[in-house]
Amino acid sequence: MNNPIAACTWIFGNREMADIAARLAALGLDGAEVFVSLHSRAPKELRNVFDDHGLRVFSMTPENVDIAHVDDAVRQRALDYYFRLIDFAAELGALAITCHEFVGRGQPHDDAKQEWARLSDGCGRIASRAAANQLDVVFEPLKRSLVSAVRTAKRAMNLVAAVGEPNFGVVLDTFHMHHEETDAAAAIRHCGPALKAIQLADSGRGRIGSGEIDFGAQFGALAAIGYGGPLILECSSLPGPSLTNPVIPSELVETDLQESLSWLRAFPHLPV
Repeated sequence: MNNPIAACTWIFGNREMADIAARLAALGLDGAEVFVSLHSRAPKELRNVFDDHGLRVFSMTPENVDIAHVDDAVRQRALDYYFRLIDFAAELGALAITCHEFVGRGQPHDDAKQEWARLSDGCGRIASRAAANQLDVVFEPLKRSLVSAVRTAKRAMNLVAAVGEPNFGVVLDTFHMHHEETDAAAAIRHCGPALKAIQLADSGRGRIGSGEIDFGAQFGALAAIGYGGPLILECSSLPGPSLTNPVIPSELVETDLQESLSWLRAFPHLPV
């Protein structure tokens, strides 16, 4: 395996993006998955920040909007947000955007089949808009306390089939797989070429090697499917993404990242 290594910017809280980029470059990373308010700065300005540090933007993380909501107006606002995210990502030079259900609703609004139909329709619209901008869309399954419909790789692949767009794929998260998959390595193999990205954190969301996940088995599965996408570190024992988070102490985040990189560099046949 010879995959680029990146990190999600949300793990640094609300630090300035130039500061985050400098820290990622100093760690020797290849790029980032970016989480940013679309109103905070111009995409070309942000692109210059990453270009100045020799970093690629592999993907963009969305805000928490609801593309499967039962209310038409709420759902349209969510789609409008994704369309703005796609335009921003294209101008930024990102390769993809990530997509997921509304985080915090563990049950359907009405009927599970109707909600699935709304989710599939919304994802299809997003994928079509992204294709026109030469972007991939990668859908992320999340654990059951967070979402109602797509919690496993199998369900994500069902969604890929329902959407039917060649630029619509899957991003798996090792933390969420630990909670939802009986065999995470098999889940990776099930996705095959539809797997466009993977996010890495251990069972408690901490650094690789700090928990119970068998990363050796999962990296073996990635090699078996010929996975060539980025390895995106999303490890932090601190609070999750929020535009209002206090600044997370960078030394804690960087320790997590550095120790995860040490693990990756020691893994056989993974030259990073």
